[in-house]
Amino acid sequence: GMTVGEIAKKSKYLKFDRSREVYKPKPPKDRPEIIPPRSAQDLKWALERSMRGDVVVKGQSYVQGVDHLRGVFHMGYDCASAIPTVRWDGDAYYEPDAPDWNRFAIYTKHGVFTEMPDAIDYTFFGITAADAKLMDPQQRSCLKQGYRAFVNAKMTRHVLRGSLTGVYAGSMNFDFLMDLTGIVDRGNMSMLANRIGCCMGLSGPSIYIDTGCSSSLVTSDMAATHVRRGKVQNGLSLGVCALLSPQMYTARCSGSLLSRKGRSMSFDNSSDGYVVSEGAGALVIGWSDKLEDRTPIWVASETMQDGKSAQLTAPSGPAQGELIKNTMRRARISPAEIAVSECQCNGSHLGDPIELGALEKFHRPSNSARDGNALMLVAGKTSKGHGEGNAGMTVLMKTVCLLQDHVLPPVLHFKSLNPHIDTEGMPFVFCGEMSFLPYADSFHVAGSAFGWGGVNAHFVWRSDRQKFQPQMMIQQPQLAMPFFPAVQMSAQATAQPEDIGAGQALDAVNSGGEVVPQKQGLEMSYVRAMILETAMNVNDGEPLEMDTSLMESGIDSLAAITFRNELQKKSGLTLKGTLMFDYPSMGEIAQHIVELSNS
Repeated sequence: GMTVGEIAKKSKYLKFDRSREVYKPKPPKDRPEIIPPRSAQDLKWALERSMRGDVVVKGQSYVQGVDHLRGVFHMGYDCASAIPTVRWDGDAYYEPDAPDWNRFAIYTKHGVFTEMPDAIDYTFFGITAADAKLMDPQQRSCLKQGYRAFVNAKMTRHVLRGSLTGVYAGSMNFDFLMDLTGIVDRGNMSMLANRIGCCMGLSGPSIYIDTGCSSSLVTSDMAATHVRRGKVQNGLSLGVCALLSPQMYTARCSGSLLSRKGRSMSFDNSSDGYVVSEGAGALVIGWSDKLEDRTPIWVASETMQDGKSAQLTAPSGPAQGELIKNTMRRARISPAEIAVSECQCNGSHLGDPIELGALEKFHRPSNSARDGNALMLVAGKTSKGHGEGNAGMTVLMKTVCLLQDHVLPPVLHFKSLNPHIDTEGMPFVFCGEMSFLPYADSFHVAGSAFGWGGVNAHFVWRSDRQKFQPQMMIQQPQLAMPFFPAVQMSAQATAQPEDIGAGQALDAVNSGGEVVPQKQGLEMSYVRAMILETAMNVNDGEPLEMDTSLMESGIDSLAAITFRNELQKKSGLTLKGTLMFDYPSMGEIAQHIVELSNS
């Protein structure tokens, strides 16, 4: 018989290596070769992205302009208005006492309406007249806002044509298809993403996503993930919501989702639902070659499903908490590093407490590590309404403006706390009016969007304070307005905003740790002189008496922070963030500092 070696020599695909005595099959001659990169530049791009860089927003656009949106949030403007008759006759459907089963009536007359649907020059985008007549107006909005975002990112058609740029569109309303049931191809919802990819000649993935109210944030998470993993060079995230017919209103009213008052009253006891809002926005997400001033950095994002809950549309607090935890784990930061959180809270009497409960459970262990700086809560839906499929895009735009300007927008319509929100021990501050952020170092901002089917998304931005060049300077001290500290509100609290002292500091919560003096034996005369000098400096040079109440002297919240920080530097002591509230007059503050120094 033949030996094993002789058999191997005569085999067509086996080779006997006597040095190692192993068998190595030869590859078939018809095996395809590995597909090489499309160009050397693509290979260089992939290697560079695998080694370093940050994912950032390279371009942005929003209906009526990003600056208009910035002004709406910063100035605390309420955008809700009556339903315009150019859309439909709201009075014809209005029945204030309509029962839930009546699917042909609405019990509210309000909404947030914009200049949509957008008008475009279809010849500019190479669209035929026949297609233009049958296009969903939401396609026009996505096309216009996407193109403006590319222009803002300084990307030309020549650069984009054939590039590996992905398009990710999110929405949930299809009013246009309801009125034109015969439109199947050009009105298909997937065209929201496909249309701009075709017009601009993009070669990356083109994906439409409908996860309810979290749609546009899920698309942004997918775009950032694809960029980070090297699947695309740039990602265009789109969000759109157009209120074109009364059908969506009647559907929301049949489920008692909309507010009868026509306002979204986040955190408030009188909340009864949300006011629906239309809008459209776009973000170009990509790797940064060079970070410019005021460039927000996309640190991390996550998308998860509620899993098993009470029912399909019921929010799950544990699932929301797990989502936040996974996002922070991906971002590799601690809860104490989050300075501001943009809440999903849209005025739901049940949903708002569940979300704050998830935030409280996650952030409570870090309360002592915050050193008196509370987590500041904001809710843009009190100004802009709930954009449903576009809500996530609006949240992203708002937080980008917050990071760029270091301005904290106010929460409107907040008079008394929702009794289902337990604030005992919460490291939260509800922001009453617009103020400037006092952080000297980089800080993080987080935000959420929750789909009514249970698909939730969360994100974290980072701002580098050292690169920040302020566009707005504090010309009037009264621009920094009061804040509402959660620790002074209980579930039974009914205090009105005017009942809470003006000028409360941003960090108006206890740090949770002991006050450890670092300097001993300060004399009263020295402390009184130090306090008088510091108070005069923060009060624009106006002298104050020792018995004057600082709360009533006109010192705003930003000056209160400066006052506390300057006293810490001069005395060498660690002072609480609630210094001005625990000891209202300068004489009481002086006595407190002397006692600390001698303890």
